[in-house]
Amino acid sequence: MDWRTARASYDRFAPRYDEVFAHLQRPKIQALVRLAGGLPLAPPVVDVGAGTGLFGRLTGQHCVEIDASLAMLTYPKRPGCVQAKSDALPFADSQIGTLVSVTSLIDYVRGEGTLREWARVVRPGGRALLSVLLREDLASLDADMAAAGFVLDASEVAGQDRMSVWTRARRPSIMPA
Repeated sequence: MDWRTARASYDRFAPRYDEVFAHLQRPKIQALVRLAGGLPLAPPVVDVGAGTGLFGRLTGQHCVEIDASLAMLTYPKRPGCVQAKSDALPFADSQIGTLVSVTSLIDYVRGEGTLREWARVVRPGGRALLSVLLREDLASLDADMAAAGFVLDASEVAGQDRMSVWTRARRPSIMPA
């Protein structure tokens, strides 16, 4: 599904998202925080694909929330939200201390620009906390994370998801197209 179609779908679904998904996202968020060693996370914390802001609301962690769907960023209305795509983040190089992505990598395609963009904005020593559906191509995702300069620190599988914490350890190498 292309990003415009996905954005339109999330725009329509935004008012009901928490009602349907909050109970499913809560354990993923708790597992990511535990795997990362608890709170607080290294600032600035950026939640990519933040949707309705569940990560920040459930953890109390101050986050800059990014989502392609403006409607998702307004249910509920809150400050610190920016409409942007995950492969075109509005940050300078090496600016982010912690990047969070809870089930926002959907239909991952090997070599797509999202992980290169994340490597650009996460500073060396910074971390990426990811929750990914097991139906995704995890081998390709892991290979692309490594090629982008991330090292896997911890991961666990729960239900239909894999939660993982990655550290950006070096400059990204060239990822296959």
